[in-house]
Amino acid sequence: MKEKAIKLALAGLYGSVGDRSLSEFVHGMEESTFTKKHLGEDIYSVRMEENEAIELKVELGDTSSLDDYIYLSKDDKFLTQDIYRTGMHGKFKDGYALFIHFGTLDNPIKRYSNWVVVNTKGEIIFRKPEAHSIDSMYLQGGHLVAIGKAYYDLRTGKPILEPHTTISSDEYIFGECLGKSYRHPELKQERGVYKINKHTVEIEFFPEKR
Repeated sequence: MKEKAIKLALAGLYGSVGDRSLSEFVHGMEESTFTKKHLGEDIYSVRMEENEAIELKVELGDTSSLDDYIYLSKDDKFLTQDIYRTGMHGKFKDGYALFIHFGTLDNPIKRYSNWVVVNTKGEIIFRKPEAHSIDSMYLQGGHLVAIGKAYYDLRTGKPILEPHTTISSDEYIFGECLGKSYRHPELKQERGVYKINKHTVEIEFFPEKR
């Protein structure tokens, strides 16, 4: 594809993403330029291949492959202007998916630790806190996300527990706490076992017997 076509495509996408269908976006361009992948819950990723996305790559200041860089779409519409990287995550479950967020073409975010949780409307509803910048982040099902050893309620964005060890089932997280959380002292957690329902985030406490 010629450079002019690339610029026209990017200008069209970012001019009014929410009002443009995928078919309009690729009109007059080679269909093989784009890869569409189902991410679950009627959400699709739209990936621009590297040689057709040089301008985008320059805007991001990124030197790695663009194979995993995507836009989100639903019902043949782009949801937002946001650029994401899927990495080993990027599948929707229980209404959420985990991505690295790179901002938009007009306002790129160049740091790789910018992990976010996105809902099925394409809205970023949770960002990885700076306090957990070096910790891994994983969706747990339901409304829970784990960052390091801490568990957060995605509906409130607040931590609910930071256990020492955990066991997980389809419906529950069982966390053993040895006392207070030093990173999140506001939790007031006690020594014992906590049972968290992933879907309601209700917590049941079983104190340690002495």
